[in-house]
Amino acid sequence: MTKVKQDEMPRNSVLSCKVTIAEKLELVQKAKDNGISLSEWMYSIISLYKDGYDISIYQEYLKKTRL
Repeated sequence: MTKVKQDEMPRNSVLSCKVTIAEKLELVQKAKDNGISLSEWMYSIISLYKDGYDISIYQEYLKKTRL
């Protein structure tokens, strides 16, 4: 069996996240502003931050936004 390079593998998995309607509209607009689909925009954000994610920063953000 030959090994398939990562960039040659089909991308057909689904990722999702829960957001409010207002948040989704904002994210859709950000994607449109960049000329890409919402799923492409989400993938690019995940790719950019996947190695630098720190849960403590997210937890601090949640504390501030829930006040």
